Amino acid sequence: EETNSENSDYLKELLIEKIQKGGSESLNDLLIYVLIQEENFTGAFIQLKALDKRNSSNKGEIYRLGKVALNNQEYDLAQKIFAYVIKAGPTYPFYESALMMDLVAKQEKLELNAMANRDDWKVLQSEYFKVQELLKGKPEVGELAIDLANLSAFQLDETDTAEAILQKVISTGMVSNEIIAEAKIQLADIYLYTGNRWEAILLYGQAEKAFEQSPIGQEAKFKRAKAAYYVGDFMWALGIFDALKTSTSKLIANDAMRYSLLINDNIALDTNMDAMTTYARADLMYYQAKLDSALRLLDIMEIAFPDHVIQGEVLYLKSEILIKQKNFQEAATTLETLLHLYKKNILADNALYDLAQLNEFQLAQPIKAQELYQRLFIEYPDSFFASDSRKRFRALRGDAVVN
Repeated sequence: EETNSENSDYLKELLIEKIQKGGSESLNDLLIYVLIQEENFTGAFIQLKALDKRNSSNKGEIYRLGKVALNNQEYDLAQKIFAYVIKAGPTYPFYESALMMDLVAKQEKLELNAMANRDDWKVLQSEYFKVQELLKGKPEVGELAIDLANLSAFQLDETDTAEAILQKVISTGMVSNEIIAEAKIQLADIYLYTGNRWEAILLYGQAEKAFEQSPIGQEAKFKRAKAAYYVGDFMWALGIFDALKTSTSKLIANDAMRYSLLINDNIALDTNMDAMTTYARADLMYYQAKLDSALRLLDIMEIAFPDHVIQGEVLYLKSEILIKQKNFQEAATTLETLLHLYKKNILADNALYDLAQLNEFQLAQPIKAQELYQRLFIEYPDSFFASDSRKRFRALRGDAVVN
């Protein structure tokens, strides 16, 4: 279990020695397991490739390693792994999945690239269209179409294109009911983005009703509540957020808790709810990519409600907008102010995580990022971000040594 120890290194040496002498294949499995526990995914990939060259039956394990690398934000390695599976050709069962996950890796990497521009997103969109054509007539095409619609709407502002893609998924008989529900949620997101709130609520409701007790239904329910919150229907939204605090999805439960506390804390102290209403309007503007308007409204809030408890949320939303505008240094300063003034705010762990991510990926400050990740999992051990912060901390510390 102590992967950064002499015993672990000795174990690997013994395993490699025995494997080289023709030992059992199970020794390879153990070595790969040890490397993955160390988050040495490159070493695990090398071993899996060696095994695959012997019997060509390891593509499933290699594909799963690619997903593990992707989940750990090792985007370049994930792409190499998926490319290896894709190269094996369409006769292998993980070919279609690797094609899709390769696109996901490229998209997530692009989202973290401070220099990414519209042309970069157009290139990725064209790759999506090519893969969509390759998968034509296969069940996987539905899931791919949802990702393509998301990219088209929210990265390129091509909402008409996105709507057409999703309507085709919803009307086809070739995809599962789960995919149809997910397509409806995505289409509702786009309607809310373009200001068509009632159509959005209708679609969220349909997806929720179809899968009431499943994560899909809970996601639709959460988003329906958020649509109500945006326009000031706080008490109705609060009832749903409270119900979702015990969601089986940790992410939904975390977000529901955040909005429940946001509404409760502010309506208790603000009988006319002016601050809460103004903040929700700014939050909706942010969602609809009206970034300058949202910032202006938040600046007004700092003047109009200087001592209001909502100021912590105002600073956090400002930081999210500044990140979207690629104003990374000002975003970092805003997050630091929030952490200094509102250390006990419900968003403090979010702010710490965002600040660490900014320092790691945009500001080229890995040592500071490492310190922030460590601070997060020590000060907020129950945070949704604690587990990932430990992983990023270990990666920056250099725990995974490539063999």
